[in-house]
Amino acid sequence: MSHIIFKLIQITMKRSAILLLLSLALFACSPKESVSGTGTDPGTATGKEVITGDYSYEGYETVIINGTCNVEPLLGVSVVYGIMFSDTDLTRDPATREANEKDANNRFKCEIRVEPGGGLYYYRAYASRGGETFFGEIKTFKTREIVPSSGDAIDMGLSVKWASCNLGSKKVEDMGDKYAWGETKTKSSFSLDNYKFYSSNTYSKYNSSDGKTVLDMADDAANAKLGGNWRIPTREEIDELLENSVDYSIEYHETPGTAFVSETTGNVLFFPDSSETPYWSSTLYSGSKAYYTYEHYSYKIVTGDRYIGRYIRPVQGGPVASEETISISVSSITSTSCTVTLSPNASGTYYWDIVSKEGLDKYGADTIFDVYVKELKDNGTFADYLDQGAVSYDFDNLDSKTEYAIFAAYCSADGKPTSKIFTKSFMTK
Repeated sequence: MSHIIFKLIQITMKRSAILLLLSLALFACSPKESVSGTGTDPGTATGKEVITGDYSYEGYETVIINGTCNVEPLLGVSVVYGIMFSDTDLTRDPATREANEKDANNRFKCEIRVEPGGGLYYYRAYASRGGETFFGEIKTFKTREIVPSSGDAIDMGLSVKWASCNLGSKKVEDMGDKYAWGETKTKSSFSLDNYKFYSSNTYSKYNSSDGKTVLDMADDAANAKLGGNWRIPTREEIDELLENSVDYSIEYHETPGTAFVSETTGNVLFFPDSSETPYWSSTLYSGSKAYYTYEHYSYKIVTGDRYIGRYIRPVQGGPVASEETISISVSSITSTSCTVTLSPNASGTYYWDIVSKEGLDKYGADTIFDVYVKELKDNGTFADYLDQGAVSYDFDNLDSKTEYAIFAAYCSADGKPTSKIFTKSFMTK
């Protein structure tokens, strides 16, 4: 009897051991609720515990990356989750950005900062719980490239529109031409001796006598070259651009420069850099100096000598400086006489005279003006012919049925014109 009981006990124990072994084997082969990322291929997702989502841009330096974390905390063990990213393949010290919260569907977002310019980045979602790490799929994105906006006049959301190129250039990356402040023609060399508004150790215009602080349109190189309502920006308009844009140092078409990105419209202006990159404003600082902006780590506004050649980035629209003009009228015309009346809108001195229309057409107003002034200066009588304010003069001894022209221009005491030359033609009877 005892022998039979012992056998039954042995059989029962064997069956229990077999059941225990089967149980352990089944438990070992069943899927885990969570899988550790340790030792796994970094390019392979480890399941749906963590899902790498898509991305979106916010400006040029910020990328928003989405992810999903389904890993639940255990008793006393919390879960940390977020995004890891790198400009390599995530195998060498990637940066991480931890998320703060998830929504009801376990989705989260992370904001990362990157350098613009088209660089490739790798990223994936991750979660850590105790000694376990979970990875999502590796994905990539490229940072945004900063490309200058196309068109002649760029809307930066400001009081004026800005030209896409420097004055004298047709490409965004070209420097263009240099101009002295207030001169409308470029030249090969710049000095005080060849400056239009300097003679006899004094500045003949934009000084304490005339009280002018902003360039007249007649002295604005941008308006002279482009016409319309193009002009050189004022100091305030340059300030407005600098204060309402984000600037980036970039290369465009292999040319280093600074890109200004509007904070309101998102449009982009590119200012090419050279060994020196100053840009004139139309605003006077003092008798000998005017404001300009230049790049030294960042753009700033400073002052410099007016006669120095600098670049110009034109603007369009906004308040325009009043132009100095001289209105010319001819009345009481007979076969041999007429009355000429000149009405300037500025207080400066000006020179005027009469010439045959044929001579004006043949030689041009600039040459005629210079010849007349030179002759009077040689005779020592030029100062007697300078006028200020409105004047009227009666001419006689004119030829009948002949076309004449009156010419006039503001000028300095030594005869240098400080405005364009105004003309008015008429025919005697």
